[in-house]
Order: sequence, then structure tokens, then C-alpha cells
Amino acid sequence: MKQATKSSYIKFFNDAINNNRSLKAQCTISGKNINTVYMTMRNLRKKENKDEDDKKILELYDRLKDTKKKEVKKDTDDASNTWEIRDEETGKITGYKFEIFRRNKPAITGVFTRNEMNSVYRMYTYYGSGLTQQIVSRYFPDYSLIDFKRILRAFNITKASSPFAPHMYEEYTEDELKEMHLREKENDFLKRIEKDEVKDLRALVTKLTKETSKSLNKELIEDTIKNTVKDYKELPVNINNKEAKYPDLIIWLSDLHIGAYNAKYSSFVQLPSYDVPEIKSRLSRIVESFVGQEYHSVYVVNLGDSIDGFNKETTRGGHELPEILDNKEISEAFIECMMEFFATLTVKVKSKDFNYLSIGESNHGGDFEWLNQKLLAAYLTKYNIKSYISNYPIDNFIIGDHQFLYVHGKDNNSQTRQFPLTLNPQTELFFANYIAEKGICSPHIYVVKGDLHNYAYTTGKQFDYISVGSMYGSSNYITANFGHTKWSINYTIVKDKDILMGTIKGNN
Repeated sequence: MKQATKSSYIKFFNDAINNNRSLKAQCTISGKNINTVYMTMRNLRKKENKDEDDKKILELYDRLKDTKKKEVKKDTDDASNTWEIRDEETGKITGYKFEIFRRNKPAITGVFTRNEMNSVYRMYTYYGSGLTQQIVSRYFPDYSLIDFKRILRAFNITKASSPFAPHMYEEYTEDELKEMHLREKENDFLKRIEKDEVKDLRALVTKLTKETSKSLNKELIEDTIKNTVKDYKELPVNINNKEAKYPDLIIWLSDLHIGAYNAKYSSFVQLPSYDVPEIKSRLSRIVESFVGQEYHSVYVVNLGDSIDGFNKETTRGGHELPEILDNKEISEAFIECMMEFFATLTVKVKSKDFNYLSIGESNHGGDFEWLNQKLLAAYLTKYNIKSYISNYPIDNFIIGDHQFLYVHGKDNNSQTRQFPLTLNPQTELFFANYIAEKGICSPHIYVVKGDLHNYAYTTGKQFDYISVGSMYGSSNYITANFGHTKWSINYTIVKDKDILMGTIKGNN
């Protein structure tokens, strides 16, 4: 610390003490960041060879933190004194004491432990769990809701406050706090999913799967979801049409085939069991590939066949499937896996904008999958993840100069012949007609499809044609007839006029 900085801190603390200001109030007046002060004092306390100015700064700091606020009139409501309790030897905060005066009533007095105060910050603030005062107060049964609100005001804890109590900033580095914050945010999200969300969801899944056949009344389903899901709201997908500081990320999530059975042995390798833990593991692997990167917007685009079938056959019928889950179990597994995927994605990947898009038709899941996609979207929007579930077998979106047409490869109703792995003249003509009819005229056009569980990139005259990998990978049937294919997903990074294609590939 430079001498000028030391002098400024001495003046800063003396000014606060002489005017009976709290550290927070002094920071507000002087324009200092309180967390910076905490971190500076923490580092200074750890310094081995302290000079006289260092000792003076710490003395004034401890004096300020231990000094009771200016006495207040006791005949008014909500006037208060608060102060931090510190260990005499280490100087560490050991508790938070408060005294809150009420007109014609005894003062509210008490002490919050370090853990209790940190829980308040973590649960109540926007950057923490964002819970209401009423919910947080339940964790402190010694105080009524009104008294708990008074305590929050006394310590000046608002929704906009930091998610950590003051002692955390004194004792941990910025990087350590960031890691804690990410872990806690993810855990809070998952806990919310595991409780009321999943309970409500399972009831709705049970209701709708009983009413569902191979085709369904989509308008009725949408109305049922809107009327059943608490706080349901539709959020439009944000398509970036402007140049951004950071690139956009598209994750092509295709052919999950949840519920599918894998025989232990194939023609080539021993296949892993494809159960819910394995699916979650693969989804987690996808997220980990993007940790530490920052994006303007993130788009997860589902290309269909997330669900292996309905009543143990493809929804078109005639193709029996040896599934390990029934319809309701498939629904629950799909929602659970995807919610956890988005919980970790939104916490660990840096972006202020997350979007989910899904195709409306695929040959394995059909309308039953569309139903589950709508259910997922309803719950994702509650966490400000914007969703768009198409009603069509082919749909499109644009990012800047890049137009993406997305399709599964076969649909539930009319398309019996699949689009090929690589572009051929018939397929090129089909999509050229589609582009013309839709009036698509972007400088860069891409057709992106799933279905065949393999990646391939073909350049056509008017558009590029991209087949993406499958998160399911190979089954005994696939390896016997087409050869072994490891599970994989593809992604696209969009930056200005360029795109970068990438692959995340599993080990089996």
C-alpha cells in the first residue's frame, strides 16, 4: 500500500469516527466501495511486517467497527444501534449485535451469529436466492415478521445488497467468494426444483399423459399449462441482431432418446447403461465445456427425439421400442434432467441472456414430446430463461447476418423419408424452395438437422447443410446396422460475420 493510500485511509476512518458514522455510511459519502475496504483491511491484517501507519489504520478500523452508533431517541419506532462483535486477539467478526427502539415498547435486542447473518444476506438479496422477507423470517422464529423487517432496516440489508455478510469479505479472497457464490446459487436453484416445482410438475405430467394419445389438442394443452403452472409467463426469445462485445453461443441438443434401452453388449463395444444419472452426467459435461467463457446470448436449440417414444413405440407407430421407462417416467426424467442442465448452465456460463428453442415435430416423440417441451418451457420462463417451442417440423431464427433453419430430419406425420447426412440435389432443392417461400434473404444461411446421430458439414450453393451429433449416441441396434457412434453434441459460436463449429464428444 502506497503512503498516499495509507494517509487517505487514516483520514477516512478518523472522519467516520469523529462524525459517528458507520463504515457503510462513510463509504457512501466518500464514494468508496465497502467490499474494497473489507478486502484491503483483510490483506493488511495478514501483512507480516506492519509499519506504524499500518497499525494505525487497523486500530482505527477496529475502533470504527466496534464503536456503537450515535445514541438515538428511544421514543420513536425503528431507530436503532448496530455494531459488530470482534475477537480481541484476531480482530475477526464473531457476531452482529442490534438494538432497535420501539415507541412505548421494550427495545428489540439480539445477536446474529456469523452464519445466521450470512444466511440472511444469501437468502434475501437479489444476487443470492432472492427470497421474500416473509420466507427468510421463518428461519428466525424468535422474531415476528414485523420485527425481522426492522432488523433488516437496522443493518441496511436490501435486495440490492451483496450476497455475503461483511465478515466474508474480510476473510476470503474475491475469487473464493465468486466460487462460493456460484456453488450456492446452483444449489439454491436445484433445491427449489426438487421441492415445490417438481411436486407440481409431476401432478401436471400425470394429468396430461393420461389424456395424451399419439395426437393431441395443442390449444387445450397450452391452456391447461397456463392455468396450472404457478406464475406462468411467456418470455419471447431474444434474437441478437446487433453487433455485440461478446460472441453468441448455440448449443445444438439433439436425439437424447430419454427412456431408451441399451443392451449391455453391442457389435463393437460394451455400451453404458443409459439411465437418468448417465444423462445428467453427459449434460454436465456439456456445461463444463463452456465454464469461464462469456457470451452475449446463449441459445440451446433442441432438434427433437429427446423422448424415445410413446407407449414403447415411435409415435408414428409400427416401430416397437424396448424402453426402460413408461410415459410418465419419461416425462419426469426429461423435465428433471433439463431443469438441472439449465440450472448449472445459467450459473456456470457467463451470459445475461439464456434462450431455449425446440422443434415442433420429430419421429420418435411426436406430439408427446411437444407436450413435454411446452411443460419444460413453462417452468424455464419462471427463471427468466426465454423459450420458444415451435409448432412446425421446420423453423428458423436469425442472429445478426446468420439465418438458421432447424429441423429434426423426420417428423411425426408426413415425412417418412429422412433428410440425408450430407447434402444431395433433392434435399438442396427442397430447402431452396423453403427459403424462397419464407422470403429468407440473409447473407449466411444454414440448415441444421439431427436424426442420424453423426456430425457432417456440407456447403451448398445457397446455404450450408449441417448434421449434428446425438447425446444418446449408439444403441445395440445402431451399432449392428450402422456402426458404433460415440455420443456427441455440436455447438456454434457466432461472432459478427463468422461462425465457428465445435464438437463435444463422449468417451463411449
